[in-house]
Amino acid sequence: MKKSILFLCIALMLSITACSGGNTTPGSPSGGANTDQSTQPDSSKPESSKPESAASTSNPSPSPAPDPNKKSTIVLSMYGYDQYYDDAKKAYEKEHPNITVDLKYVTKDFDPSGTLVEKYRTKTSADFLSGKGADMIVTDDLPIEGFIGKQLLANLSDMMNGDTSFKKEDYFQNILDGVKESDGSVYAMPLSFYVSALLADENALKSTGVTIDDSSWNWEQFAATAKKLPMTGRYKYAYTEKRDSNFLYALVTASYSQFVDRVNRKAHFDTDAFISLLNQIKQLEKDNVVSFDFRNYEHVYFRQTDISSFSDYMFRVAESKFEKPALYQAPKGEGQQGGGSFSPLFNIAINANSAVKPEAWDFLKFLMSGGAGNGDKEQDGSFSVYGTFPVSKTVFAAQEAEYVKDGKAEQEELQTVTDFISKASNRKSTLPYEIEILIWDETSAFFSGQKSAEAVADIMQNKATTYLNE
Repeated sequence: MKKSILFLCIALMLSITACSGGNTTPGSPSGGANTDQSTQPDSSKPESSKPESAASTSNPSPSPAPDPNKKSTIVLSMYGYDQYYDDAKKAYEKEHPNITVDLKYVTKDFDPSGTLVEKYRTKTSADFLSGKGADMIVTDDLPIEGFIGKQLLANLSDMMNGDTSFKKEDYFQNILDGVKESDGSVYAMPLSFYVSALLADENALKSTGVTIDDSSWNWEQFAATAKKLPMTGRYKYAYTEKRDSNFLYALVTASYSQFVDRVNRKAHFDTDAFISLLNQIKQLEKDNVVSFDFRNYEHVYFRQTDISSFSDYMFRVAESKFEKPALYQAPKGEGQQGGGSFSPLFNIAINANSAVKPEAWDFLKFLMSGGAGNGDKEQDGSFSVYGTFPVSKTVFAAQEAEYVKDGKAEQEELQTVTDFISKASNRKSTLPYEIEILIWDETSAFFSGQKSAEAVADIMQNKATTYLNE
């Protein structure tokens, strides 16, 4: 129970970290300039300084390999401490005695005031804009739009494509494809992820005689299906959210790239897609398909659920008390492809101006491959790379095998979530605080009937454009 509640809290915290903070440790500098060669500006052109919407070349230049005889220091900056990075640092330095990994973090504790994370954001942004900053950064607590749009991050797709030792097949390719930006390139690499799905009782649905096709359904099709389901007994609604604004927030995170182009720093809230989304939410409530009274959570056919690990999945299955729990894909927004949803975690980027990009890329590969170990272990109850689904297929398989070996579940029980992960292709994004506030503050006038969807969309477009061009 503890872990599940913790995950829900952290997932929420990730979405509001710009104003309320995450996990952090006092006393350590964050993102500061390195006195060693690692943070001196590189005389070569940054990988990411390309024309607008330029995709990676199909035949990129080979990525430079680290010089085994060169002593180097790699600075990795993050807001909240994670034991995984410490373990990886020790393991990597043991294999590479000429490399020193310098971990910079702010805190190990939760800062409810949000002061520490705001200082970290401001300092890190200023460092990068001045051509300095750490060689590598964990971007989860940073305004990534500005870093990508201002070409401050190295193009990791070019590094992957130019590195013959990097085997894409060793990783969940659907996840790697899912984190690409509008120019087709990756700028922040997730070490792990969680998936979002609808959890339902397959037997209960079958007993209704209604065919459920979630392979590519949108919310309109979901509503049409829901209207055929009998709303009696245990089940009163098809789906529930706390409030209409919470529902909108969830839908925007699920298709954020449709409304914000982070590479070209352009907003698209004044479009038919967003206006239709606002009107659709009202219609779903009017048709009694969706309830905005969360007390109905126990009385819906489909429960929204986030799954971060095998143990998390088993807990949610047990908690549901469904006779035959099954995972279904959430309805798609306009422009989304078939497949489930996922949220990338512990995303790492490389400074475009770092003088040790080859070494930083090599260390990033080590982090991705589970160099610190395969353990599904909790870090004093806090959220960590440990205990979340890894992007590495090898580490994933090892975690799954260990879980079964320990008698915590049968292989067949885990197959449902394994199959779901293999098809997850739609990224759910953590919204920057500035965009998040627009959703909470500006759309209330629409849901209360004071303003039209078009008027609210225009306001959001203007304010989002201002933020993206700061």
